[in-house]
Amino acid sequence: GISWEAIMSEGASGIVARSECAKSCEREWPRVREFLKGCDPVQFYAACIAEMNGMGEGVRPGSAVVAMKNLALVGLIPGSALKLAWFIPFKGMVSVVIGYRGYVELAFAGSFLKDLHSDVVLRGEEVRYWKDETGPRLLHEVGLERNEDIDNVIGAYCIYHTRNGGRGI
Repeated sequence: GISWEAIMSEGASGIVARSECAKSCEREWPRVREFLKGCDPVQFYAACIAEMNGMGEGVRPGSAVVAMKNLALVGLIPGSALKLAWFIPFKGMVSVVIGYRGYVELAFAGSFLKDLHSDVVLRGEEVRYWKDETGPRLLHEVGLERNEDIDNVIGAYCIYHTRNGGRGI
């Protein structure tokens, strides 16, 4: 394991707490660290401090610690690099916003999802959707020379299967 001193040194995390929110999170890290589930402590700490450094004046530092602890409990690393979750200042408080990638991560981590496939439908591709006695079905015939330009996208879908045999589109 990595010691608290190593995590706190600038060399280990590569980040220095500059804002009041970040400094508050730095001080409370030993207590928050106990709640961290399923992710690298140095990566989690560095991402939290980097995100908290972006919090301006008027944001309550105590709310930053609560937000950091909430993400530690579910094991999601904040920030745009992984796009799992974000810290958002709102009315003087730091709020946690979990993105769709974060929800997918939690669904796999909680053994709810067996698999998941998503894709976009492009202009000119054929899509058939129907329901039968087994549930919703989808057939997407993908062109071999797809032009995945955003202007060519006409729709999107996600197909999933759960561990208990469920499925959906």
